[in-house]
Amino acid sequence: MTDLISMFESLQMSLAAHRPGADLESSPTSSSPVTLLTGFLGAGKSTLLGAALQAPPPGMIIRAIVNDIGALTFDPSLLVAGGTDATVELANGCACCAVGGQLGRALGAAAAFEPDLIVLEASGIADPFALALVVEASPFVRLDRVVAVVNGQSLERQLADPMLRPVVLRQLDACEVVVISRAERLTGDEPHRVTDEVARLAPGRPVVLSSLDEPAVHALLPQAMRGAALPGFGPPTSSGIARGFTTVTLAQRRPLHRRHIEEVLAARPSTVLRCKGRLRATEGTVVIQSAGSDTSVSPVDVGCLDASNGVTITGTDLGDITSLALDLGLADPIGGLHEH
Repeated sequence: MTDLISMFESLQMSLAAHRPGADLESSPTSSSPVTLLTGFLGAGKSTLLGAALQAPPPGMIIRAIVNDIGALTFDPSLLVAGGTDATVELANGCACCAVGGQLGRALGAAAAFEPDLIVLEASGIADPFALALVVEASPFVRLDRVVAVVNGQSLERQLADPMLRPVVLRQLDACEVVVISRAERLTGDEPHRVTDEVARLAPGRPVVLSSLDEPAVHALLPQAMRGAALPGFGPPTSSGIARGFTTVTLAQRRPLHRRHIEEVLAARPSTVLRCKGRLRATEGTVVIQSAGSDTSVSPVDVGCLDASNGVTITGTDLGDITSLALDLGLADPIGGLHEH
């Protein structure tokens, strides 16, 4: 039944991409290559994409589309630092059939600039097979490759969780290349153990290590020959996308001390998979990102952000999400509650 639902949603996305009004008045002279970047929440997709945008190969123009969950947008300001030729477009909201048409239009708009590469960063719980269908449905772009980013520190825990395992396996099923992030944090024989596990789960795919000092940007770059064809719905090992994820975006009610924010995020329950947003602290505005074992609360210049204050929280237990939101001084949902 789960596979049938995923297939139906994929078909909806494909049809939405072809609906009237999806085409643009002008089209590029040739199809732009697209790298679909997938990976679970907190895998390190934005870090890798940010490295590519901030220091692209000489003479290469990259455009990025960030398809995230939640009603507020934060990634453009976080991804692009300094002046580059790279640009970020947003197709915000869960990457499902509801935004298929919007995503198709974003691909066409990005391709109109005839960039050397378009990187589509998928939401951490989106179905990469469904997104690949939207890419293939667009007359302006071609799917060059699907890259899955895996957090080397979190993979074992995610595979042991019956809720998360199907999502991770689905992402590995879809990819041509696997990037193991946070390589600098892996010690002893951990790099070999993680690589061996990935090779077992995704046989035949190249596996590359990526660190903050040496990000594997080359894994995103288009190849001389087409690297990916339209995928099917996954081999027998794929279990489809699991249900039961809840996402809510909440506005901030009152400013908090930065130390309090850090303590709340450090103690968040395991059912809260990710918190991401911007808050007013008594010491100044901060951007927060918390997923897996990683949490950052970073001061930011308000002038460089267009987004409103608020936090998007994704988890599997609505009670824990509500409790965490109250501890962070959040109220007033923005855009409603989304079940995945």
